[in-house]
Amino acid sequence: MAMLNNQMDDGADENGQDESKEVDQFLVSDGLDEIDKTYETDSNDIFVSNDDFIEAIFGHVANDSIHKPLVCSISGDPNKKNRWHPKSWPCDTNDPEKNWYVCPSIFEPSKDGTYKAQKKLAHFVHCAMLDDIGTKIPMEKIANIHVSWLLETSPGNFQAGFIFKEPIDTKTAYSLKQAMLGAGLSDKGSSGATVRWMRMPQAINGKAAYGSPSPRCRMRKWSPDHRAAVADLVKVFDLKMGTPSKTKNQSKPSTSFGASSSPGFIGVYEPKPYENSVITALKNRGLYKSSLGNGRHDITCPWVAEHTDQIDHGSCYFEPSNEYPIGGFKCQHSHGDLYKISKLLEFLEVAEVAARHKSIITVVPGELSRIVEAAEIEIDSTNQYFQSGGGIVSVHRDPQTRQTIVKPLTQPALAMQLSKLCIWLRYSKQTRTYEFCDPPSRHITSLFDAENYLHLKPLLGIAR
Repeated sequence: MAMLNNQMDDGADENGQDESKEVDQFLVSDGLDEIDKTYETDSNDIFVSNDDFIEAIFGHVANDSIHKPLVCSISGDPNKKNRWHPKSWPCDTNDPEKNWYVCPSIFEPSKDGTYKAQKKLAHFVHCAMLDDIGTKIPMEKIANIHVSWLLETSPGNFQAGFIFKEPIDTKTAYSLKQAMLGAGLSDKGSSGATVRWMRMPQAINGKAAYGSPSPRCRMRKWSPDHRAAVADLVKVFDLKMGTPSKTKNQSKPSTSFGASSSPGFIGVYEPKPYENSVITALKNRGLYKSSLGNGRHDITCPWVAEHTDQIDHGSCYFEPSNEYPIGGFKCQHSHGDLYKISKLLEFLEVAEVAARHKSIITVVPGELSRIVEAAEIEIDSTNQYFQSGGGIVSVHRDPQTRQTIVKPLTQPALAMQLSKLCIWLRYSKQTRTYEFCDPPSRHITSLFDAENYLHLKPLLGIAR
């Protein structure tokens, strides 16, 4: 099957009883034993337009939204296409005489403003798909599981999908997909969790092996309101979720952060790594030379071959600052005006969110205590604030009296510090995406009024 940028495939509670009741929703007969596998009748077809299919998975997507689903259409045999061309949705998907595909993730635009199906640009994953059900994978594997959709993509061959109750992060999606593959639920060749082309219902399967006329995709089961959480799928399939192992495509840093100064809280808090992802990527590619101090680093220009006599000097990377939030790149040679930080990040395959070298706190309902604790960890990491007398304080030297004083941190100042220290995200039900936000006042107030702190060091006294 054709590939895009070497990353695209065809197929392209802890409360016991309550959790069991919810999960049991999946343990119902889906009538899969009645699926017509002869491909000789339309009696079991369910009409679902491509747009309705996409909207059921991703929700309403405004035309001016930054993060969008990606679709791709190909005429004829997709195996003969050397390069696929994804498009952001909403767009026209009404030609049923083409192969139509959609990815399970939403994507941000690349540096040149176009949308590309690349893992580094994927933000959150909205569904999981099992491929080659009925041929390589026995239908009995999912016979008693209620799926969100079951699409016959070629004679007797199906894709089964599960729409998530809420989108999940790319790391969790990868771990879930690996667990599904380990349980024998999907073809081993369909390992992609974020950039994985899923077929759409109003389309053909143009592979030459199926002859002419090309067979049509047929929706056999359609239950878009039946959605799953990762915990549901782990339970009903008895999956063994583990830490995602590093694959070939993951060897280069992208949106994922490396080793960090604290373990973080899954789904809520992702601490920044010890080392800036850009510097790590430069070292991995053999382009890093040395630190020049003050956040500046001497590096080899990735485009050194364009230098006069290929001279390797005069290129510098600048760490993020208030003035340059994603960092900076300067090459003193003649092409310096063409290659700025955006080009460097694109070359290194480092996303802007990782280039900022900040921790990420996601505002999730019901997680007030963990979010507040994450915020406290971030404040403590500055080594500028302490707990004293039931509040948060800092130590300053008065410029006029030259006396050392203890200054209480005000609530607005606390909010300002946390907005500088972290990237804050909140899930939008309207767009069904995670969006940037300011530190919520409720969480700031809870931290400010905590009185007892788990991580802030106590101020015992001042040495004069």
